[in-house]
Parts: sequence; C-alpha cells; structure tokens
Amino acid sequence: MDRPSIVCPIAQSEIVPSHVMKMRILDDMPRKGGSDLRTRLDVGFRSSSLPKNICQYVALTTPVFAAEDDVIDFHSNLPVFRLTMSASQCQTFEAKMRQEGKDWNPKYWAHNSTPEQWCAWCPSCAIADRRAYGIAHWRREHQLLGIDFCMTHGDPLVTACGACLHSRRWSTRTAFPSASCHCGGWPAPKTSFGDTSLARKLSRVLRPYLRTVLGKPSEWRFLVDNVGSAISCAVKDQKLMARYGDGRTALEAKFDSVYGLDAGKLISARFRISTQWLTKVVRTGTASPSAIASLALMAALFESPASLRTALQYQTNTSENRQEIEARRLKRHDAQKNNDAAPGDDNDSHRTQRRRSQPLALRESLRQYLSRQDAIDDARFYDAIREQVTLQMSGAAEPQRMSKVYLTLKCSRTASHISDNGERYPSSSALLRRSEESSDAWKKRRLKLILKNADKLRSRQGLITYARESTRLRLDETLKIIEQDEELQHLLVFS
Repeated sequence: MDRPSIVCPIAQSEIVPSHVMKMRILDDMPRKGGSDLRTRLDVGFRSSSLPKNICQYVALTTPVFAAEDDVIDFHSNLPVFRLTMSASQCQTFEAKMRQEGKDWNPKYWAHNSTPEQWCAWCPSCAIADRRAYGIAHWRREHQLLGIDFCMTHGDPLVTACGACLHSRRWSTRTAFPSASCHCGGWPAPKTSFGDTSLARKLSRVLRPYLRTVLGKPSEWRFLVDNVGSAISCAVKDQKLMARYGDGRTALEAKFDSVYGLDAGKLISARFRISTQWLTKVVRTGTASPSAIASLALMAALFESPASLRTALQYQTNTSENRQEIEARRLKRHDAQKNNDAAPGDDNDSHRTQRRRSQPLALRESLRQYLSRQDAIDDARFYDAIREQVTLQMSGAAEPQRMSKVYLTLKCSRTASHISDNGERYPSSSALLRRSEESSDAWKKRRLKLILKNADKLRSRQGLITYARESTRLRLDETLKIIEQDEELQHLLVFS
C-alpha cells in the first residue's frame, strides 16, 4: 500500500478528518489536495489485505493499535449522534464511516449538518495542542451542536479570525486552528486584539530564514503560521486578562469554596461569555432594557462595577442623547397606552405599560449612582437592584421557566415569607421587625427556607408577595453564611 511518507499518530480526542488533513499536509501535498490523498488511500485499500477502510488505517497510527470500533467511538461524534438521531440515521452515518476509502467527510464524523460548519475551536486548546504535538488539531467535542464554549477551559469557541472575520480557510479545512489568518492576525475578539502588525513583521523577518533552512515550502509556511499564531495568542491573552481579570478573580475567589472548583470554573466561563456578549450588544447600540438590567444585576452579584459602567456608558455620554432616548421610549409608551385593548386584556395591557415605564427610573437611579462613584456595597445600589428583581418577577419573565438556582441567586439577600409548613408569616412588618433582631442562626434558617421552598413560588402573585415582604439580607452576609454551612452549599448546588 502506498502510505504517506510521514505517519503521525492520531491525537487524543482528535477527529478523523483532522488526522487525514494532517497526513496530507505532512506529506507535502497541495492545500486542496484532499482528492489526491483520497485516491492514494483508496487504491491502497483495494489492493492490499489490510487495512480496508480509513478506520483501520487510523487504528494503525494509534499508540496502542486500537480497533476499528475504538476509532469510531473515540474519534467521531457517533456516540452523540446515537442520542440525538434516529436509529436509521445512525446506521447511515456508521455505514459511511466504514466505507472503503472515500468517506471521511466531516458531516459524517464531526457534524450532522453541512461540512462548512465544521470550524469551531478553542484558542486555549490550540495553544496546548501546539505545545504538546507541534500542531493544533480539530477536537471532536468542539463540533457539537448547541455547545458554544470549551468544556475544558471555559472559553468561548471561535469560528473565524477576530481581525478580519475571515473563516474560509478553517471552514474549508485547508488550515488547522493553530494557523494564522491571511491578514496576520489570529482568531480573537476584535475589541481585544489590535496588534496584528507585530505578527506580520515577525513573519516577514522569518520567511527568508526559513526558506533557506527548510527545503519544502509547505513546511516553512506552516511554521510561520504557527509563529504568528503564538504571538497573536500572547497579545490576545494579555488584553483579555487586562479587561476581564478583575471580574473573573473576584468571582472565582468568592464562589469556588461554595460551588467547588469545577462549578466555579463553569460559572466563571458563563459570566465572561455573557459579559462579552452584553458589552458587544450595548456598544453596537442595540441594547434592550432587559439586556441592560441583566448586566447590571450580574455586575451587582459579582461585584464588577466596570461591567456596569460599560453597560450604561452610552446613556452617560451627553444629556441630549439621554433625552432623545427617553423621548423615544416615552413616545412608544404613550402609543401603547392609547391603543384600544381587547375585552379581557386589561391586565396584560397594564402589565406591559408598567414594564416599559419602570426601567426608565431604574436606569436613571443606576446612572446617578455611577456618577457619585460610591462603593459597590452601597445600600441604595442594592435597593435599585431589588427594584429590578421585583420588576422581572412581576411579569417580565415567566416564573415556570426560572430555575431554582437562578431564583436563589437573584434573591440571595432576601428572606423567604414561607414557613416550614408552607404557611405565610402574619405580616411583612412583623417579618422585618424580626429580621432586624435576628441572629446568624435565624439568617441561616431563612436562607434554607429560600432554597427549600423556591419551587413553591410558582404563581405571579406569589412572586410579587415574595419580593415585597423580603428583608434586606446583604449579599456579603449571604455568602458568608453559605461558606460556613455545608448544608446550604449542598442546597445551593443541587437545588
């Protein structure tokens, strides 16, 4: 059989088409020479006794000479497809994988859609793979539908260059994740990567040297791409650490002891992704009141005033812009108010009007708070956040879709108005009076009631009463109580 001149073992969690593309590049074939390699392998499969298909050939390149079934199970997404597809579709995909020679198309191995969508990767994984193997391969866990972040590092997956938004090289599988773009940059957020000229200059300096030392043009071109990627990644990491370092550090230090290391990393990743997305939406001018309120609530919970100031920055530019924004919102509010409501829809119309009018006062109070430059734990700021929680509970969100953990985080500094037997306390004044004189044991008991009875707060009226009769249990006091009680940690994680 006419094998490639360089046989490279398949890496852990590497997808089979990535291994085939790696063999093609190492054998100095053209960038679009997949058909040449397919022809050579197909001829070898038909003329020799072993191997008969691409699975058996890849099995010979594994460190322990795995079986054909092991290659399909550990280097393709067929186990995931078995859970999301019908039995007939899975049989078709598995038959395509076991065909002789031709079919290592990514849509059968890595993605159940078109091959052009097989282009997601994690920059941190690309760095680790390049250091370990000298090349960053395509991982199968990054090609799953509905997964937009790396489950190892928690970073958001990228599909294109952050400098020029070019994705053709990666989507057509003519380059690996470690290869730099034609502009000299590397896949990174456009707002955080601005030193692409550095990679270009170093590439120009290294190209003549590599051309004289190395014989094959494909080899020095591949090394130059890796050098440019390493420089771009270093610049990107420094910029991201400068921008999101404070929020991530505070979050991990506060929640690792409560949720555990893995859960803390997951929450930290979700926080960074949400912050980046909301910041981008706000800066493009398409922010909705719910997006601003969500970012403000997130900044209050995780003590990140920089994110809050970024979310409200477009409102504090000039007074004319704020007046124009408020005038447009009031105009829409008046138009909605003058509409003739259908019979039986009075409550819905009133809820819509209240939902549109109250965020204005909330954002104005938050803007005034930022102008005063007060501390993050100011009581007035928590009052504003409490008003936003009340607003969201009063009709903006569906209580049935709220998870208990999300409900607990939003109301972590409040007390439950439901007793152990499910009965309400006599009055809100009595509850407030009792909470002012309460000890740490009573605060701990109230917090347990929140976690245990969160599933009972289903109706809209119950949520309103819950927010109205809640006490002012501060966030730092809540976290301190949770850190000192293992039962509360268990309830908060598994509720």
